[in-house]
Amino acid sequence: MELRRLEHLRRAAEAGSLSAAAGQLGLSQPALTKSIRLLEEELGVPLLERRARGVVPTPYGAALLRRTHRVGTLLDDALREIAALRGGAPDEAAIGAGPTWLREALPEVIAEAVRERPGLRVRVEAGFDDGLLRALRDGRLDAVIAELPPAEESADLDLLPLATDDLVVVCRRDHPLARAKRAVAPARLLSHPWALAPRGSRARTRLAALFGARDLPAPQPALETASTGLLLRFVAASDGLGFIARATLRAPDAAGIIALNVPDLAVARRSGIVTRSGAWLPASARDILSRLLLRHGRPIPDGYANAT
Repeated sequence: MELRRLEHLRRAAEAGSLSAAAGQLGLSQPALTKSIRLLEEELGVPLLERRARGVVPTPYGAALLRRTHRVGTLLDDALREIAALRGGAPDEAAIGAGPTWLREALPEVIAEAVRERPGLRVRVEAGFDDGLLRALRDGRLDAVIAELPPAEESADLDLLPLATDDLVVVCRRDHPLARAKRAVAPARLLSHPWALAPRGSRARTRLAALFGARDLPAPQPALETASTGLLLRFVAASDGLGFIARATLRAPDAAGIIALNVPDLAVARRSGIVTRSGAWLPASARDILSRLLLRHGRPIPDGYANAT
């Protein structure tokens, strides 16, 4: 089985169109069609289903793509490493970061690295844990700095803890609930509007589970946003509540916002660096990650040697 034909199948499935995939690959549509047909003949099953608006994988095609996905990512890593050894590829880091890290250590670390290594190139993708981990597994990111996934969900990943924090309910300093002298019961929070991270994010899922454990419905957000800045401004300007990492309250745009005393909803989390197990890392990525580790007093793995 030729790897290039697997890549042709993957591109066609992602694009949903043979003509679009052919354009991405620099092939003619007949050449791409022939390549996929040869793969189908080799396996003896149809891999793509032709429809009026394009193509979709058959169950056989979906299974093949799912099982061989990591092969393509490993091949991409190998080609990038060879190009770097030959000096024919830019030293560019692609890093995903959760909201807390975008506002805390990462900007300073990147600025420091750029000062000391002129020509260094960094691409940072903002997002939430699950989406960033998908991009990491797909090979679109070299590393992710965010909440660490559970061990049972990360057999294919390397996890390097950096910090421990907790998620807390926040409000403006003069919010009616902020005057409570005792701990606030979760049920009292449901009468206020909420600003929350997108559905499916780990923080949102945890909040729903905490309410569910007390036989309460999960808060339905008046504002759903991936922007922590927007969330903070909404909370500051209203009687709204948010559920964010306590460390975010140190940011300048969190002035006037406090953590409510809601012990039943406080939950600890670990955050740090996530990479694909055995993946090649460009020197620029190793440099930035090493600086983060040093800043947090963590040992630098052997694979990061000579990064800084």
